[in-house]
Amino acid sequence: MRITSQNLNEIKGLYLHDFTFSGFHYDYDQGKVKLKGENLYLRKGMELEFENVIGIHMQACGFWGGGNSILGIYPGDGQLLARYRETAQNNKNFDFADLIDPENEFIEFEIEINSGGNLLVVCEALHAEEFPL
Repeated sequence: MRITSQNLNEIKGLYLHDFTFSGFHYDYDQGKVKLKGENLYLRKGMELEFENVIGIHMQACGFWGGGNSILGIYPGDGQLLARYRETAQNNKNFDFADLIDPENEFIEFEIEINSGGNLLVVCEALHAEEFPL
């Protein structure tokens, strides 16, 4: 499944509840973030690959105790992307053309964790692939 701004509603069909994080990788040169999760009860794994990543924000605190199980994945509220665009428009020393070009439809994805933490990824697309355990 590939999710972009054009089919963002399909995120509702991506079932990640109670998947436990089993891997995280950020490839700066490729502009990709890869996450792996496993659900032993369902005997399924899921690999998420975020494409053309322009930002990552992680809150890793235990508001509700420990744990690294995913509660769900949702579209973000756009605040982090708006902050990135504002910074790009105000900074004339660097080329942020991709970020402020209205043709580039970046979106935010938020992954909520049972501990109270969350991960926000700003990118152009998300590719999700399920695999058996």
